[in-house]
Amino acid sequence: MRENSDEPEGKVLLHRIIENFETEAEEMYIEFVDENEAPSYEDLELIEMDRKTVKKVRSSASLFAELFDPDTNYFYEFPFRKRIEVEGGYRVARRRGARLDEVNVYNLVVRFKNSRIDHSEARAFMYRPVKNNQEWIVLLPDNTMDTIDSEIGIFGRSAQLFAESGKLSSEITLDHINENLKLLNLHERCAQTLMHEYGHVLHWRIFDRLGTPYEDYLAYNWFIENNYAELIDGRVPNYFRLSDEKKLWMLKECLVEDYRISLNLDSENGMFILPGKYTFSADFRAPELLKDGVKIMRRMLQPAMENESMRRKTGSVPSESEMTDIALMRSILEASMDENWVPGQQRMTIEDHHAVSDRLLMKTIKNQVAITR
Repeated sequence: MRENSDEPEGKVLLHRIIENFETEAEEMYIEFVDENEAPSYEDLELIEMDRKTVKKVRSSASLFAELFDPDTNYFYEFPFRKRIEVEGGYRVARRRGARLDEVNVYNLVVRFKNSRIDHSEARAFMYRPVKNNQEWIVLLPDNTMDTIDSEIGIFGRSAQLFAESGKLSSEITLDHINENLKLLNLHERCAQTLMHEYGHVLHWRIFDRLGTPYEDYLAYNWFIENNYAELIDGRVPNYFRLSDEKKLWMLKECLVEDYRISLNLDSENGMFILPGKYTFSADFRAPELLKDGVKIMRRMLQPAMENESMRRKTGSVPSESEMTDIALMRSILEASMDENWVPGQQRMTIEDHHAVSDRLLMKTIKNQVAITR
């Protein structure tokens, strides 16, 4: 249950976080701006009870018009992120190199789900609006300390199991892993989320240039051409069992996790802080796989990382979210304990990967045919 103190003042639905730089003092200031005429809790309740109210509410702010449909359900069980968490996390992410000043960053008070998008279980998401070429990162309500406890629990338990079974790499100690996990706090965990989502911003800028219009098979080809699909097959023990769409999702998630970790490694004396959510079972046992992932990721995202003028190019309107999927992480841990699996072991051939791309292409063609009928 949310305590009253967790609700934003004035029942404002969101804040936009704006960065200002004081030239003389060479300091960055964070400004929290309440969006004008944002719907209140009462407005959201009215949406569910009286759909005629939707027109009035949706016309009041572009973010709501983009995200909230008449069939939207709202989820209030998670606490609104307080300013101290968001401001601290923003500062950490910026200091590490995530160019958040290029995008609109929002702090939303409610999780939601409708027929187009489902962010009922997300901690944050990246979104590209239809009506303009902006790029958004939207933080969603979360009990961040509970998230930290859950993640420390599964990562710490995994490291302990690997150490007890003699599977932990000699290059990394149990103490070192625990030292990294101890660095997680309110600001740090929020920063990890912001860096993760900015990674999605970067790869979508690359996707824009793969072809017009963007199609999933083009993205999978990109991962194949850069040897990243093969690498993830060797870092995620049950990758080969995933559906074609889930494989592509996993590749994108691992890519932005490698981006996030690279920012930590570069600025925090080699500390990864938060392990890769889906590659931890391989990275703990064979750290060279993480190094390979970071190396390939840098090559893949280099055009977007180094060219600060590169921005969104196409009208593709994706929404990529960060979730703490403990069930999936546990399934990865379980699969990694199989004595027949070795980190780096690839269970798919290059022909298997191309077959995934071919099936994604066929699905695109079928969808296009269905639309024209």
